[in-house]
Amino acid sequence: MIPQQWASPCGNQCTNKYVSLTQIPWRVFCKKGCNFDGDTWEECLEECNQICYKDPVLKDQQWSAYIDRSPGADSYSEQKWLLLLPVWLHYNLPRSSNIVKASAPPLQTLPDHAVLDEICATNVYSIKKIDVESLYIVVRNILKHATHIVDTVVQNIPINDMNIHVEDLVPPPNFDSPLSTLREISCEMTCNHPIVGESKTKRTLAILNKLSTYSWVAKAVLTLGAFALDYHPALVELNNIIKTLLQVVESFIEFDKLSASYDKNDVPDLIFVSENLPHDVYVAIISAVASSEQVINVTGNVGPLLDLSIFGENLNIIHNRLKKHLSSIKQQIEEEVAYKALFRFIQTPNEIMEIIKVLISAKDDQKPLFDGSANQLVDAIVTKGKNVLVLISGLNISEKEIEHLKRIFKGLKEKVEHYKIVWFPMVSQWDVASLEQFNNLKSKMPWYTVQNFSYKPGQRYITKEWLFKNQPIIVVLSPLGRVLHQNAMHMIQVWRIEAFPFTVAREKELNSGEQWIGDVVTTIDQRLNGWIKEDKYIFFYGGKDKDCIQKLKESIDTFIKETKVSMDTSFAQYTIELFQLGENDPNILADFWTNIESLFVTKARDLTDKNTKEVLKLFSLKNESAWVFLVKGSRLVLTAVGNTILQTLEKFDEWKQNVPSKGFEGALLEYFKKVCSQAETCIHLYIQGAPESIPGVLTCPNCARVMEISTRYNCCHGHGGRVGI
Repeated sequence: MIPQQWASPCGNQCTNKYVSLTQIPWRVFCKKGCNFDGDTWEECLEECNQICYKDPVLKDQQWSAYIDRSPGADSYSEQKWLLLLPVWLHYNLPRSSNIVKASAPPLQTLPDHAVLDEICATNVYSIKKIDVESLYIVVRNILKHATHIVDTVVQNIPINDMNIHVEDLVPPPNFDSPLSTLREISCEMTCNHPIVGESKTKRTLAILNKLSTYSWVAKAVLTLGAFALDYHPALVELNNIIKTLLQVVESFIEFDKLSASYDKNDVPDLIFVSENLPHDVYVAIISAVASSEQVINVTGNVGPLLDLSIFGENLNIIHNRLKKHLSSIKQQIEEEVAYKALFRFIQTPNEIMEIIKVLISAKDDQKPLFDGSANQLVDAIVTKGKNVLVLISGLNISEKEIEHLKRIFKGLKEKVEHYKIVWFPMVSQWDVASLEQFNNLKSKMPWYTVQNFSYKPGQRYITKEWLFKNQPIIVVLSPLGRVLHQNAMHMIQVWRIEAFPFTVAREKELNSGEQWIGDVVTTIDQRLNGWIKEDKYIFFYGGKDKDCIQKLKESIDTFIKETKVSMDTSFAQYTIELFQLGENDPNILADFWTNIESLFVTKARDLTDKNTKEVLKLFSLKNESAWVFLVKGSRLVLTAVGNTILQTLEKFDEWKQNVPSKGFEGALLEYFKKVCSQAETCIHLYIQGAPESIPGVLTCPNCARVMEISTRYNCCHGHGGRVGI
């Protein structure tokens, strides 16, 4: 250190280095580099008036620590003078085997809820800033040196062999030590020695109140610094507590730096550590308070020795927990960095092959895709230059959905060559059972499958950007990775291969007509296809209650017979058929409602559209005891719950006279609306997975009021594995 770096005078001048070393608790002597070789400080004082020192702890003993040079000629600063540790420490340091621990009242180390409230109440907005990390460097080196002394003495290492690094105690050049604050906290711990059994909590809360305007991490570091000011090497047990306390506070600082650099929403474990920080800082501070009291008891013989094992245990618990969370935080940060890089890559036009490789973190020499048709692993290059239908699902994808997509796969092979399907199985954690289920599903798929997809940033992107919510979706990508449709699954469900090329524009085109009901029902039964082509009236009916369904069937049968009996020129042109959905096969009814739901999702972007409202009405019948909808060819005429249509049909005699003037359909609808106006019918919708395309607000198609939203939870009893990020 050169003269230009020396600090301002304090008696005789000191170097910057010595200024920081004044905090060393066992006293530091700062001696001008000279040729005098006195054995005691009194001898040096007799010969030299340029020594800067603190009063020694051990009068008339050899030098009790190491020294630094005081100002003088440049030549003085080029010399080194290192004095040895005192022989006194070797012979007089208390050993745990020689200490009889006095009994003491129980110590409160962990806060209960009331104390925790008090702890949090001591904290105000952090307006005072300090260089926490630099202060910790000084404190850590002081205490590590002290613990090293104890370890060395316990191991009986000769004094001349002790390894002391004075340079380790040097703080950063511009560090401004908060010495007055440290003295204030030190006094709180040591100036008024507590009587036996006095609450450590009371003194800890007093310290927290004094540090109320500092951050929680700063509170811990300042308290540890105050403890280091007057610490003397003492018991081996205390040595271990100090080591653990250093580790805990170092973890606080590491957390503090990470918390300042990353968003807690992106790194969830930061939230957990942050929520526990007041509790953990309290434990660190009360441990320092208890340790300070123990030092006074040992060195001053002013009180019984305390059993501090509970403090060590609590600190170890906190340290182990922090280590675990810091490890998790670092992993989450790595994933966050990887996710942001992945996000930037996918948002930029790139070859579809490269996008797939980035999503699954595939190496260049890997074959990450399984070709279900060729039954072999293939390189992602098979997707190069292709439009890709990215099928995303958990292991809960149904056999029916797979069979449905097989028809699309076959249609694509016959239609074009530049469209491929790739399945991304979304499984949060792979195990033996999920692997077995995956392999079983994969064997049924003729398209490409990503092998054991587990790359978390890729899963996160699919969940966050492509809005995967546990139900199968199909994201359509162009050869340069542009999203052509966020989820084409619904339009494929309704229109099958007719939905090709599966774009938003094609979906709007298909939704524009009024003949949508024909697209849904024509594949159910061959008879329906003929009736629809003949433009007949068809009563479709069904429901949850068999008795209600039977009553409805009988009523419609009677109505049809009455219209035939009443056949005149007014009725001769009308042919009415009856069809029960799911009568012989319940799966047909399930498929029908799946298609209606998919149709509603495709139309939900425009809730003002007349057809959308009609689909919503029809979809609302799904869980009714009995329901009916009437079509004429491919056009929907009306939808009704069982009781309203029953009243309408049973009162046929009251409105049949209007058929000649208003037509069958006009007369029926007029009377039906009259019945509906006298009955309040609630509409209920359950939309599985709540797709993002569904608006947050829906209005009732009957009364135009805003519909209430409720939450429903379903358990699949573990089928399909745990899916999600």
